[in-house]
Amino acid sequence: MASPKNDIGSSASDDDVD
Repeated sequence: MASPKNDIGSSASDDDVD
C-alpha cells in the first residue's frame, strides 16, 4: 500500500477527501 485512498480498508485520513 504505497498510497491508500479513502476506500475499503483505509482510514478517513489518508489522501482522498471524504
